[in-house]
Amino acid sequence: LEYRNRVMDIAVKQKNKQMIAFSHSGIGTIYAAQGKLEEALQSYYECMKINEETGDRYELGRTLNNIARVYFYLNRLDKALQYNLRSIDEKTASGNHVEIPSTMMNTGFTYARMKRFPEAYQILDQAIKKARDIGNEAAEGNIIKAYSDVYLDEGKFEKALEYHIRYHEFEKKRLGRNLKKQIDDLN
Repeated sequence: LEYRNRVMDIAVKQKNKQMIAFSHSGIGTIYAAQGKLEEALQSYYECMKINEETGDRYELGRTLNNIARVYFYLNRLDKALQYNLRSIDEKTASGNHVEIPSTMMNTGFTYARMKRFPEAYQILDQAIKKARDIGNEAAEGNIIKAYSDVYLDEGKFEKALEYHIRYHEFEKKRLGRNLKKQIDDLN
């Protein structure tokens, strides 16, 4: 936190709005990790305000996702959903396709906690399709596991187990391919 505050001081002196926003985001992340969620929200809102002023939709999408995450932890699910959906829109508009599947997955978790299971599965379907379309295997694996978690939340234990097994099989193959590629790269 001390380092982030020093970076903030420098950014303010230089009137560097992007660095000020980046510092607010970093400070928000530290506060969130410390469980100081209201302070995290305050930092993220400051970051969001600057992102909006500068028209930085890429960083705005990321900041909105951070705000949604804090509201999820606070169990303020309507707010979490609002910011998740806005984050997806901003990430789409900015071309930040790599992060869209994980934001969709987070949205699925929010719907599940709200007991809106059909919407949770619908957005997870969109998330896994997006992950596959862009070749993001790590996100694809996480989304397969998310299905398991949502089925578990819904009390559908056999489906939860089915997707948990699918997740482990997928990750075993994915990690095996990655290991083989690393070995091939060494040779």
